[in-house]
Amino acid sequence: MVDEPTYLSGTDRPAPLAPRRVASLVPWVSESLAELALADRLVAVTDDAAFPEGGFPFAERIGPSVLPDIERLLELGPDLVLLGPQHSSARRALQAAGVPVWLAAPHTVREAFNGLWDWMNAFEGPQMSARVRAIEWTCDWLERLAETRPAPARVLALLDRTSGAAAAGGSYAHDLLRVCGGDALFGGFVAETVEPSEHDVIALQPEVILLASGGPVGFTAGDAPALASLDTPAGRAGRVVLVDYTLLTWPGTRVARAFDVLPNLLDLNAQN
Repeated sequence: MVDEPTYLSGTDRPAPLAPRRVASLVPWVSESLAELALADRLVAVTDDAAFPEGGFPFAERIGPSVLPDIERLLELGPDLVLLGPQHSSARRALQAAGVPVWLAAPHTVREAFNGLWDWMNAFEGPQMSARVRAIEWTCDWLERLAETRPAPARVLALLDRTSGAAAAGGSYAHDLLRVCGGDALFGGFVAETVEPSEHDVIALQPEVILLASGGPVGFTAGDAPALASLDTPAGRAGRVVLVDYTLLTWPGTRVARAFDVLPNLLDLNAQN
């Protein structure tokens, strides 16, 4: 038996006709589709698809993103399922049932924009084209602004309180911080995250430390003092900052909100 195809951003459309019964297993994808005025296509989203609030009036909740109810999803009869690289078992089950799946896994800001355009094209829903174009223009402006600064701020972005994982060169978060004017540490790593020790943090001398807050593994205000006490420029200058984890790790339309927050946090002159 030949597997049903897995579609990626930048590839052919998943079907000759625009999909009408779509499921999303990734919260940021669900948010993006809603904000692209495509929520009427969604028949299923995960329990943790919290944004936009009230944005999925026609979709059934099918469990958490980490363990969606695939049996119930199949009963809903989707003609396309959008999922992430973490959904390998769900992907196999859906493909075995003949359901096309579309993998959403951007590693850069530009790849995330391409994904938005691909969805609007495949769904034949260009209503929000002007908004996406405006976000891209903001990205262009931020990149040009970063080029005018003498040196970008050395930034450590810690994403997971449990493991201490930090954004590394293979991650979307790393590229996002670059666009926003930061020199994110661990850029030489191809992995998405690394787990630095306290000694590593001191040796790297970050000028800004961002702590991803919220979600199941997010940092809290109580975690900041320990990192602020380390002998780093960030600690001495009080630049250990809690940031909503979705701003660092959710691609899609949420990048517009990240552009509103992150550049100021990474502008050392703005904080002096």
